[in-house]
Amino acid sequence: MDPAAAPAAIRRARLPYTAALCVFTALAVGLMASGAWSLLTWLGVPVLEVPWADLRPLTGANVAIERGLDPMFDNPGDPWGRPFNYPRVWLVLPRLGLTAADTPWLAAVMLLALSCGLWALRPLVTSRRAAWLLAAGALAPTTWLGVERANTALLMFALVAGAAALATTRRATASIALGVAAVLKLYPIVAAAALLDEHRRTTLRVALPLGLAFIAYTFWIRNDLGPIRAGATHAPWLAYGLELLPTLLSKNTGLNAPSAFAAAGAALLATACVALLARRRGRLGAAGTASSLAGFRAGAAVYLGTFLLGHNFDYRLLMLLPTLPQLATWTMQGSGASRRLATASVTAVLALQWGMSWRAGLTAAIGDATAGVLLDELLSWGLWAGMAWLFAATLPDWLLPRRWRDAPLLDSEPSAPLEGPSPASARPSRPRRTVGSGA
Repeated sequence: MDPAAAPAAIRRARLPYTAALCVFTALAVGLMASGAWSLLTWLGVPVLEVPWADLRPLTGANVAIERGLDPMFDNPGDPWGRPFNYPRVWLVLPRLGLTAADTPWLAAVMLLALSCGLWALRPLVTSRRAAWLLAAGALAPTTWLGVERANTALLMFALVAGAAALATTRRATASIALGVAAVLKLYPIVAAAALLDEHRRTTLRVALPLGLAFIAYTFWIRNDLGPIRAGATHAPWLAYGLELLPTLLSKNTGLNAPSAFAAAGAALLATACVALLARRRGRLGAAGTASSLAGFRAGAAVYLGTFLLGHNFDYRLLMLLPTLPQLATWTMQGSGASRRLATASVTAVLALQWGMSWRAGLTAAIGDATAGVLLDELLSWGLWAGMAWLFAATLPDWLLPRRWRDAPLLDSEPSAPLEGPSPASARPSRPRRTVGSGA
């Protein structure tokens, strides 16, 4: 491809994703305005009687505050009596006058944030395949679940997606965005993997202050960590994470629960070790762009990290969207093993994001939800293994022991430059020895 024609070609390649964003925006605004949330049941999305349910513990917290109660333990303003389980920084809003009457406005803010995050991923798209994959992910039931519940995961996604898009050009701004997300919900701190660079100093200049600030913040709110975790709602049929498969097996097979959890933890540890050992024999990072690689690292790190938390509602699968542009590139460029693994990972990402739809169809066909839940769990575990291997393969050399460095690249250079230099730093070649040069 002629480099001069690359921008026009990329704009054409992005058209499916651009069209999907326009469709999504129109549908989301229409649902917000009309309240016809029951239409989402056609996608298998469970709809609650009270819209924007996940904002209610926050917008109703003013009732507890006015009565001198701690909403983390007693939150009568929530329609279901659920405790407030976010970091207390959110309580600034009800203290400033936020009430249940403001829920629609706050839900609109969350939707706006989601839309901004989806548009922030558009520059990461450099191929028609990536555009179609992102379009399929953006319109998936997991996205609509987050919209219907107005969960704060929409805002976290926007901050992480924006940070991924800026990680290679505005590193300080990206670090601030990740810091804000971590203050609000803690878990987005692992998306700081987007700040990784081939040079140690470049990485540490922004990542080290962010990490130290997060440690200090976590220590400051340490007494709230227990109530935050205890107040989390559990719905295994709408979630992914470490605890779900062992719980399912122990309930249906008679397997001892502690043994099941121990085996699950050992399996993940072994998988991570194998992935790191495989990094000695090959690495990834030449194909694609620096921005798409940053997006992959951010999204993969969030999925790998939140899986270890044990239980996460499926709207957090939104965080996998930034991985798709880089995964799409790896399905086309690279060694046979890396292409196959990238293809399997893409398949698992979309299958999980559309899981509510196909599981509803499977349940209707066989009259039992167990098979769908089990298959969904197997997909989530398989994706964890694939993401662990691919993420480890992108680790820069300076993070590894010296004897593991300089592994061969498993993905080839792109045929034409699409966005600046390749993520993997090119090593200067030595001049050839010639008879007359004296070299």
